[in-house]
Amino acid sequence: MRLKLFIVTFIVILLFSACQYEQKITVPDELVGVWKTMEPKYAGSFFEFTENKIIIGTVEREKTSSAIKTIGRKDVGSEENILYTIHYGNSEEENITLSILYNPANNGTIRFQNQDRIVWIKEKF
Repeated sequence: MRLKLFIVTFIVILLFSACQYEQKITVPDELVGVWKTMEPKYAGSFFEFTENKIIIGTVEREKTSSAIKTIGRKDVGSEENILYTIHYGNSEEENITLSILYNPANNGTIRFQNQDRIVWIKEKF
């Protein structure tokens, strides 16, 4: 009887621990940093990737910071482009999707999939 109680207790604790486990998202090194564009329409704006967040700065000088939930990666095209699909938001209900094309040539550039003519370059420190 004691063994049965021990096994049941162990299984309950194990299940509870598994439910509490939260996968840590880590942004790829090539994306970490502040990204800006020379496009006049976006003067003063930026976006920044940290290890697990995206920070967006607007032309109105407002900043928003959101937790990254998942990152998908897919190699595309013959130019070594990488399509990153990033899901982020600060609550269970908030789920924003950002699709970007990263090209590693020339220290790396990013283009938003829906605005592929605008090039974003990582700021050097």
